[in-house]
Amino acid sequence: MPNINATYVTHNNGTKMQSIGLGTYASLGGDCEIAVRDAIDAGYRHIDTAYFYENEHEVGKAVRDKIAEGIIKREDIFIVTKLWCHFHEPEQVERACRKSLENFGLDYIDLYLMHWPYAYVYRGDNEMMPTDAKGEVELSDTDYLDTWKAMEKLVGLGLTKSIGVSNFNSVQLKRLLENCNIKPIHNQIECHPALNQKKLIALCKQYDIVVTAYCPLARPDLEQKTPKYFFDDKVKKIAERYGKTPSQVALRYLVEIGTVPLPKSVTKTRIIGNYDIFDFKLTAEDHEVMDSFNTGERLIPMEHAKKSKYYPFSIEYKLNLNVFSLRDLLNMSETTSKFPPCVKLSSGFLMPLMGLGTFGVNRKQLLMNKAKCENAVSQAIDMGYRHIDTALLYLNESNIGKVLQQKFREGVVKREDIFLVTKLWNTFHEIDKVKYICSKQMEQLKVSYIDLYLMHYPISYKYITDSDVIPYKNDLLQMSDIDYLDTYKAMEELVELGWVRSIGLSNFNSVQIQRILENCSIKPVTNQVECHPLLNQRKLINFCHQNDIIVTAYSPLGRPKPTKPLPIYYKSVKVQLIAQKYNKTVAQIVLRYLVDIGTVPIPKSCNVERLAENLDIFDFELTQAEIDVMDKFHTGERIWFCNIAKDHKYWPFGIEF
Repeated sequence: MPNINATYVTHNNGTKMQSIGLGTYASLGGDCEIAVRDAIDAGYRHIDTAYFYENEHEVGKAVRDKIAEGIIKREDIFIVTKLWCHFHEPEQVERACRKSLENFGLDYIDLYLMHWPYAYVYRGDNEMMPTDAKGEVELSDTDYLDTWKAMEKLVGLGLTKSIGVSNFNSVQLKRLLENCNIKPIHNQIECHPALNQKKLIALCKQYDIVVTAYCPLARPDLEQKTPKYFFDDKVKKIAERYGKTPSQVALRYLVEIGTVPLPKSVTKTRIIGNYDIFDFKLTAEDHEVMDSFNTGERLIPMEHAKKSKYYPFSIEYKLNLNVFSLRDLLNMSETTSKFPPCVKLSSGFLMPLMGLGTFGVNRKQLLMNKAKCENAVSQAIDMGYRHIDTALLYLNESNIGKVLQQKFREGVVKREDIFLVTKLWNTFHEIDKVKYICSKQMEQLKVSYIDLYLMHYPISYKYITDSDVIPYKNDLLQMSDIDYLDTYKAMEELVELGWVRSIGLSNFNSVQIQRILENCSIKPVTNQVECHPLLNQRKLINFCHQNDIIVTAYSPLGRPKPTKPLPIYYKSVKVQLIAQKYNKTVAQIVLRYLVDIGTVPIPKSCNVERLAENLDIFDFELTQAEIDVMDKFHTGERIWFCNIAKDHKYWPFGIEF
């Protein structure tokens, strides 16, 4: 049997669970018991069942036997079961949970899920699909919120360590989170390459809810050659490259897009094979292949429950970006009502999904532009911006600091309300310079900590003086060969000192990011890159998301200077029609597109009307067809090349992504 070390996920309540589980639906009697025993022997420490599966006795016996044999301890195994729909009445919940515990022969359940948000009429413990005289399932109007409140009591009673949900859509999750005392740790949903649920996964991640994937391998049929991805030549080639099967590639794909798959089997070899997915990693190109199979096709539509007002599949599982505002998350006391939603960084901190970019100081008109910068930042904060992006190179940190102090004094915002980003410039890459310049930047910004500190480029220049940011000698740029890994390690120390809450990168390519990830102690939370419809960075975004790194998009509107011609998409009739449909401008469509493909745009403007317009993109969402229209403008055309450093060994733009 192979020696496999599966990874683990940590829930929002601190409990840990193996990132693959054994599904047991339709596994009955002795087959189920043997399957669970084989799975535990193979290394599985996560077993998923349900009252509805009618196999809790068998699961419990196999687990107890393995505990008796000394193979595992009770605390080693994570047992999940579910409350069935006919037990939704609050007075039935505790009794149902105790019944499952009795079936298991165990003292507690690790995770108890509400199997569906809708309910059935109770006609007896064993009448799990109660029907009326017409043969239709008898639905109950019990509110899942009332059921959830009864489930919360189970945690206090020690009957289960955690609670969660299954088959909940985005609207139902939001409503539950707004009314619960104990946050769900899971949403278990149907998920496979034909229904990859990326939007719902993104939403759950924002809520810090783990997604478990049932039917991860769909329903293979050799005669019909379905699902397609098991028989596709491209998938077969991917599998061959890693020495795996198409099934293993599909499971690995689900792990990498952010789920915990629950493959079911009673065949020992398949049980072992499904577990053997932790010794390889798919490339961005592999993900593109697997993504192409997403059709939204659902295997378990539960159409008999369509008449329930809590039927979950009447809307698309989607990421509703307006779910949380900063006020919701940070309990801010504000008079302004319009706030952008937030994304949760891998460090645990929240970053607003829209920022104010401040690059653009013209050295020949420095004073005028500094005044414009102060006015823009002040106006932006007043209208709801809470994410400000700057850099040492921009020569405006002192002006931003001045405005922030003014807003703090006026009571418009508190320090903790603002997400402040600045960057380490190329001349300060030496280890002993990192701490020095960060201290000076905090002094300029007039803050005691920086929310996010980025390495501006992986390339480094020779340090001459603090003000020599582009050091030339005899018309030659004075470059340095300092390794960005050494610089990053010095940045990690800033987190430990409390000067910086999170650290990240800017203008790094995938190879450089991978090298950082393989050598860092503190993971970068963001990679800030040029991104707009002409350079949509899809492959780099996909790579970053696989590694839990948020992509921030600078130059999001693709127009470096007002004097330059407008990019082609501004003149496109198709884009103008999309804008008319939503009563938005083309610029707003562009910004929304960037949000929908997974970035945090940071448009810059000194114009009050444009500042407000840029922020007003969170009341609509582009359809896939509209995203496809925007995708077609991608040419790979870059505005910023940093060509003066093209000969540097760490110049990042020598590869596609």
